[in-house]
Amino acid sequence: MSTGGRGGEVGAGPWRAALLGGLLYGLPFGVWLLAGLEPGPSVPDLLPAHRALLWSQALALVLLLPAVAFPSWSQGTLALVLLQALPWPLLALLYRAGSVPLEGILSAQALLLLAAPSLAGVWHLLGRIAVPWQLVARAALQGALLLGLLAGPGPLAGGLGL
Repeated sequence: MSTGGRGGEVGAGPWRAALLGGLLYGLPFGVWLLAGLEPGPSVPDLLPAHRALLWSQALALVLLLPAVAFPSWSQGTLALVLLQALPWPLLALLYRAGSVPLEGILSAQALLLLAAPSLAGVWHLLGRIAVPWQLVARAALQGALLLGLLAGPGPLAGGLGL
């Protein structure tokens, strides 16, 4: 009986991390975005805000990967998608303001959604190697992803039309 309760606690950790992580980067961004909107005759330029949201989503994806890692690939993927999905209502606001093209929003989110199962799969595969090397391999993966985030948003955003 206690095994079932303990299993529930262990299983709740990654889901909680995905929800809290999404809220911790989504809510401040939403407050910042809403505070910056002012009614006026011209359309506000929200393209920098969209780029900031994408960078925040990618950074959360990389940094919270260990926290939302499940023993199974499918649960890890779903947790990473949940992490990315919490600020999606803000994307509607970006689109409705008229300065961010729908194609750019959809292609960027599709890219992030494709990254989630890929990262969950690589993380899961790295969990199958010997423990000392597993830690090194996972740390190297996160380091490479962080370096990619530092170097890649400009060219990647240009490729997405943003």
